[in-house]
Amino acid sequence: MKISDLSSMPNISKDNIRFYESEGLLSPERKNNGYRDYSEEDAERLKKIIVLRRLGIPVAEIREILDNRKTLSDALSENLLRLDNEIVSMQEAKSMCEKMLKDETSGTEFNASMWLDQMNSTGSKGFADLSKDIVNYSKELFVDSFGHFQFFYPMFKPGLRQYKKKGSVMLAVIMLTVFIVNGGFICTSSSMRNNMSDEPYVFRGMLSFAVIVVIWFILRYCAYLLAKKSKRNGNTIAVAGSISAAVISLLLTFGLILHWQRLLMLTPYKGIPVFLDETADSIIVSDISEVNFSNNSSTDSYKKNQVWYVKDSEYIHSMKEAILSSKATGKWSIIKNPLSFMQDENVMQVLWQNEKNNRNTFFYLYPDKSGQWILDEPNYGTFLASDELLTLVKSYDDYLVIMDGWKYTFRKIFEYDPEEIHKDPLYKDGRFDYYSYLTLTDKSTGRDVTESFIETYKDAWLNEDWDTLLKALDTVSESWRDEYVDPEKAHME
Repeated sequence: MKISDLSSMPNISKDNIRFYESEGLLSPERKNNGYRDYSEEDAERLKKIIVLRRLGIPVAEIREILDNRKTLSDALSENLLRLDNEIVSMQEAKSMCEKMLKDETSGTEFNASMWLDQMNSTGSKGFADLSKDIVNYSKELFVDSFGHFQFFYPMFKPGLRQYKKKGSVMLAVIMLTVFIVNGGFICTSSSMRNNMSDEPYVFRGMLSFAVIVVIWFILRYCAYLLAKKSKRNGNTIAVAGSISAAVISLLLTFGLILHWQRLLMLTPYKGIPVFLDETADSIIVSDISEVNFSNNSSTDSYKKNQVWYVKDSEYIHSMKEAILSSKATGKWSIIKNPLSFMQDENVMQVLWQNEKNNRNTFFYLYPDKSGQWILDEPNYGTFLASDELLTLVKSYDDYLVIMDGWKYTFRKIFEYDPEEIHKDPLYKDGRFDYYSYLTLTDKSTGRDVTESFIETYKDAWLNEDWDTLLKALDTVSESWRDEYVDPEKAHME
């Protein structure tokens, strides 16, 4: 049986039948050519649907009746109560219509204030509930916007257009929840640098995204109301308003994310200085001109900031307190790219360094036009450097120690044991056991000078004369040698 055969019944159309299918009340089989094939059982089921619908029973209750989840008697009893209430309401409205028809005969003009007072005196009984207009549109807007898997497409759907496919309330709730919760996650991950703050970033992000949803709903409502008022351009206003609301909401979303990442800030940072990690293993203070941005091995490569640092715990703690005590100026950071300050001798870099997790924070110190020293944190803001901070910077050289990496380098030269074989724990048969050492080559001649270097500077090594060793090492080039050992050999030949 074709759909045209069913639609020949009185008071039924093809659109009605397709609607009942979309609501799950009918489930016809499909032929090989894709056409619906309605059975006698489908036809009988459709007759029941028509009868119940014409009695005013909602589609949701009809589905429960047909699925044997609700008895017909219960549904009819409930419907009788609804009809009684509607009859009373309709009678009230009928009486009012009769009075108005008798008293008001001047075309479109009538005494609205008088009739409205009479309506209010009798309460809402018998008259249409205007709040339902907003409630129904709110539900439609909510489900239509979030209740589809194609999330962004429904956002642009105009409020006055009707689509055959309906969204799911459950999916709408899930999508909206995911969107708001995701705001908390994004805010937290983007603001991890502020780990010294006690601000609840999860709540802040969720609240921000929830506000965006509210703004978007308000904009859609405005478009809906304007479209309703316009008789000629209603559809155009609805489309333009819907698209505008979606675009504004997306811009607000991305703007918030950029703001949390400190890439887009409407006002300069006015809080306290922050650290990528509040703990530090060492501090390096250097003129920006001394910072080596390349990996070359020129004669001037051994700069102070590449060899020496401060590991004194008291100094590090004092430096942290001094940085935190610096007051915000309420002005933007001017250092967006440290490379642009390489030639400025008055700019110093303060590297707060955590070697364990490689979470380092950079600060910069420079004098402003008035001579006041400024603590600048890139992409955040500027602070008035405290006197304690300047004092610590001036005494920085008194606490310098050579970096552990350089100690290890010299140890590989002076304490190398050619019989020390490094065991690979993964291979017990010794296939990948190895020894490693550092060879030194004269830069001018290319000759191996490892032995002569050890002989000449052995006393400097024993006395920890690091300046002498560093200057000597600058005249040669070094290379690592890792060689595998034959398992049958006990040491290097």
